[in-house]
Amino acid sequence: MQTQIWGRPTVFPPGGLDADDLAQARRALTVMLTHHEPYGATVLDRNWNVLMSNAASTRIFSLFVDPMTVLADIGGENLKVMRLTLHPSGLKPQGHGRSKPLPTR
Repeated sequence: MQTQIWGRPTVFPPGGLDADDLAQARRALTVMLTHHEPYGATVLDRNWNVLMSNAASTRIFSLFVDPMTVLADIGGENLKVMRLTLHPSGLKPQGHGRSKPLPTR
């Protein structure tokens, strides 16, 4: 089901990628994420919630922060990239004014 809003283009109702009519889009995104390996890729919604990500993206974030720790800190059920980035336990301490070099493998 689609709706018209104030003369704007037709949009999908809230429900995310779990909606049955978006099954093809979900499969296409899964293929794209898989084929983007070994590089990190993440699918976000318009509210910066992480909907999907590939294994490389998880490995990259895990070098700097445990996303589940930040999620437990901020509460809620959705991991938002902006909160993960700007949270004091997130990526923010990894940025400006860092006195020691970043870890290498």
